[in-house]
Amino acid sequence: MKDGKLHTVVADSGVGMNNETIETVLNPEKWFSTKGTHDELGTGFGISSSLNYLRDNHGELRIESEPGKGSRFIIVLPQLAEMA
Repeated sequence: MKDGKLHTVVADSGVGMNNETIETVLNPEKWFSTKGTHDELGTGFGISSSLNYLRDNHGELRIESEPGKGSRFIIVLPQLAEMA
């Protein structure tokens, strides 16, 4: 809990992303697929579902990443009492 909000961090050691890719990931109108660590293609379904859930619950998704070094996805949600 930080600043009255719940912060959950999910980190990976995958291929990482540059700032342009992060902006694209956070903009559903610009989604595209790229190959992952094992040459797998993503569908965007996970990010889409997550962003919809966070929007519906007054939350946000922050992404910290660097190409070749993986990513940190920070999920921020308000305390339940604030949502009532």
